[in-house]
Order: sequence, then structure tokens, then C-alpha cells
Amino acid sequence: MGNSYYSDYYQHTEADINLIKEYDGHSYLRLRRVLIPLFNLLYHPKIVGKENIPEQGPIILAGNHRAIIDPLFACVATNRIVHFMAKKELHEAYYGKFFELAQTIPVDREHKDSTSMKTALSLLAIDRAIGIMPEGKINKTSQTLLPLKYGAVALAKKTNALIVPFAITGSYKIFHYDTSVRFGHPLDISELELTAANDLLYQNILTLINQQE
Repeated sequence: MGNSYYSDYYQHTEADINLIKEYDGHSYLRLRRVLIPLFNLLYHPKIVGKENIPEQGPIILAGNHRAIIDPLFACVATNRIVHFMAKKELHEAYYGKFFELAQTIPVDREHKDSTSMKTALSLLAIDRAIGIMPEGKINKTSQTLLPLKYGAVALAKKTNALIVPFAITGSYKIFHYDTSVRFGHPLDISELELTAANDLLYQNILTLINQQE
């Protein structure tokens, strides 16, 4: 599925192949080996529904966004390499090397960013996993979930990737061990219009948030 799309859309151009060479997963796996044990010691998150994450094929993990460490809660649940989309300012900061090693995809939120979208499309086309926080920013409001941007459903629509919704709940306080991440069933939005697909994703994430125990 993914590979045929890659052939049709990109025609295996050298530029597109070079675009994703740095996302080989090597530094991600090295970083994971160090961070995951430490992360589990500090937070020991309860993981529910990790069996809903497909072990192969193109997928998009999409969930609520309450803290900068949210991607770690998602990544700890799967052995798959997950390339999260991250605002470019994180890559440009003094701690930007961390995001480079984590092989996140930098996104320019101020301008139309074709490079980040093409990178994500290229990775999905070769059956990789992408992570997106579709709220677009950390939710610091009293709203349970902010309106979702269309990036996740647009990528899924173009690549036939499944979207795996997830929700993080809890205090995020170290050694409290009260933070949970819940994964819902994969969503196939290939037959839906973008607005309907985004509404479906929103409702699934909201439902998972409200399932906190």
C-alpha cells in the first residue's frame, strides 16, 4: 500500500530519497535505550490499549497535547520507531540536538511548510510511523481538547495510513505514577471527507480522555 503510493507520487526522485535518509532510526533507537528506562522510573505511566498500535504498515499516532514530553508517553508504548512532528523552534534551541537525535520532523508553523509535509509523506509511503499532536500547540486552557488542525487527517488521506488516537491524562508529576496513556482502535479515514475525518479523530481522542479512571 505505502510503497505503491511512493512510486506513484514521488517516482523515486533522488531529492525525495535524500530527504528521508537522516530518518534511518539509528539515533532514535540509541536514545530510546537510554531514555525509556529513566522515563519509566520517573513516571511509570499506565499504558492502556497498546495492542491497538499496528506492528507494521503506515500509521499516524495522534493525541492530546498538554506537555512537551507528551511524545515520550506515546513512544514508550511501542517498539516501532515514531517520527514526531515538532515545531522548528525546538530544533533551533540550545537543546535542539535532542530533537535531532530523536529524529523528529521540524515544522515551520509561521509559513506553509512543504518540506515537513513531504518528509512525513515520504516516511509514511515506506510504511513508517509518524506522530502528530493535532491541537498544534500545548493546551494551556481550561478546554479538555482544542480544535484539531487538519495535518493528521490530510496525511492519512494521502497515504492510506491508519490513525491511532491516543490520550494522556494525569498530573505529569514525577514519582506520582498517576499518568496514563490510552490508545484507541486505528481509524481508517480513507472514505471520509477531511472535515468528517477530523471530527471523528476529535471525538475519539475526547472519548479516550474521558475514560480516565
